[in-house]
Amino acid sequence: MHSKTLAKRQPIFAERTLTIACGEDLRTFHLSKGAQVLGVAGLAFGLGWAMFASATTLASVFSGPQMRVVQNTALNAAYDTHITDLKGQLDLARQTSADLEGRLALAKSRLQDQQSQVLELGSQRANLDAALEASRQSMAEAIGAHADLAARHQELEREMAALSGALNEGSGSREDLQDTLSVVTDALDSAVEIRDTALAERTEMEMKLAGLELRMQVSAERQDRMVTQLEEAVEMSFGPLEQMFDRVGLDVDSLVSQVRRSYSGVGGSGLPVAATSAAFDDPELQARYASLVEGMDKMNLLRIAANKVPYAMPVTASHRFTSGFGTRRDPVTGGRRAHNGLDFAAPLGTQIKTSADGVVVFAGRQRGFGNLIKVRHAFGFETLYAHLNKIHVKVGDRVSRGEHIGDMGTTGRSTGVHLHYEVRIGGKPVNPMTYIKAARDVL
Repeated sequence: MHSKTLAKRQPIFAERTLTIACGEDLRTFHLSKGAQVLGVAGLAFGLGWAMFASATTLASVFSGPQMRVVQNTALNAAYDTHITDLKGQLDLARQTSADLEGRLALAKSRLQDQQSQVLELGSQRANLDAALEASRQSMAEAIGAHADLAARHQELEREMAALSGALNEGSGSREDLQDTLSVVTDALDSAVEIRDTALAERTEMEMKLAGLELRMQVSAERQDRMVTQLEEAVEMSFGPLEQMFDRVGLDVDSLVSQVRRSYSGVGGSGLPVAATSAAFDDPELQARYASLVEGMDKMNLLRIAANKVPYAMPVTASHRFTSGFGTRRDPVTGGRRAHNGLDFAAPLGTQIKTSADGVVVFAGRQRGFGNLIKVRHAFGFETLYAHLNKIHVKVGDRVSRGEHIGDMGTTGRSTGVHLHYEVRIGGKPVNPMTYIKAARDVL
């Protein structure tokens, strides 16, 4: 037990003797403690040097083009993932916009159908009014005739009573009295028959009158429902439009007033308020319908105004949003610089579309912007489309929202294919995204 403990505590670098047999010869080598230490140190140094050389080689490899390739590959992978996510969000936004456009189109169609039904009901109500008035007149005449017959009947009865008394007294010629009595009796029978006929006609007229009044009541209720539905449809369409203008600080009443001056013959249902509201007997219903027609006119004028404000996207094809509005790092100089618009990147030749109705005031090359289009819109707005590859319009052309005016390129001060898009009010740049976001759920 003691020997084992001593063996365990023996130093690592103890004096050692190494004997090597080579054929019949035996060679003995004495390994001192110092020699062992030097050998282990040399082995450790060699391993350390090998590891250092390998690390240096790898660093030189990955710090050069190979490292940049690896970094670029990782960045591209992350970028592709981000683009996929953005495309998903864009598809969802487009689907939402398509659904809202469908709802708006359905509301407009429903509005037109219900307006036609209201007018038809108004016409039916007018016909019922005429029939009801004629029935009332006939009823009055029948009642008057019945009263005359009743008076005539009473008179005949008095004459008959007088004749009967004279006959009983035997005065006058019996034959003459009998003839007179026969005439009076026939007249009385005729009056009774006429009275009964008038009574039947009166009963029939009363039933017809009750039926007409019931139809009038039903018609009035239907008109009320129709006007209510029209009011709801107008509110559903008008509300989002009004909110869209409010979000960008535009006064709705001022816009409507300006558009009305320019489009004096446009707006509303195309029917005068007096012509449509005249179909209603109820003053309250007339007032509601007149207000409804005015609301429809205002809504139509707002839609005209919406086409003249740069709410739409200038690029509708698949694209990347590469730079926003405000101060940013200049891609050429690397310094901080104001960026007065939005940048959209897409393949060369991607269609560029105007974001609102307007007139082309510049179409050509301009320093820094390259191929540039400027469009002047109503209400003091102006939009710029820069770095284009091709221009498809000329100065003086009138363009509509969504019209193809040029192709995306990289002319001018540009580091790659993209569109630089600006919105200006009174010559001052404003953030285009404010308008795009405001109209995202409406247009």
